[in-house]
Amino acid sequence: MLTVLLVTAALADAPAEAPGCPERLAALLDRPAAVLDSGREAAARAFGEPNLEAVEVLAETPGERHLKVRFRLFFDQARATFAQSAAGGAERLEELELSAPLAELTLPVPFGASELELVERFGEAARVELPAAFERRLVYECERGRRPETVAFRFADGALAAVEWRLAAD
Repeated sequence: MLTVLLVTAALADAPAEAPGCPERLAALLDRPAAVLDSGREAAARAFGEPNLEAVEVLAETPGERHLKVRFRLFFDQARATFAQSAAGGAERLEELELSAPLAELTLPVPFGASELELVERFGEAARVELPAAFERRLVYECERGRRPETVAFRFADGALAAVEWRLAAD
């Protein structure tokens, strides 16, 4: 396994007002952290040994001494990012991308499903993005805490190809 160390500074996020989060969306946002609750160890149990692990050290606010360490793990069919205070403590999931099913993490629709099946089952997305030709992302968003959390369903050629979570880990 190859490990890469990156050192960067992060800007502080302004607190966001929490307008609430639909129960179905909150449950979907909470699933990855529940499955990968022990950080990198849980990710290795779920996906096997990573192909690559990158380590990044960030200043929570430029000039501050409070540091955060971010671990990015790359697997054949997944990518996971965990954050941890440089002083220690639990690793918390920040991002997860799946491009294949994971038995422990059930989705509202299976991989290969159509966009219409997702919308019928889960409702309208907060926004639709078109990152590449023949590709669409339906993004569902929820504000719980300092930052919005999202789950995005990526469709390629009309079929669900990947699911991406961005979670507030602070």
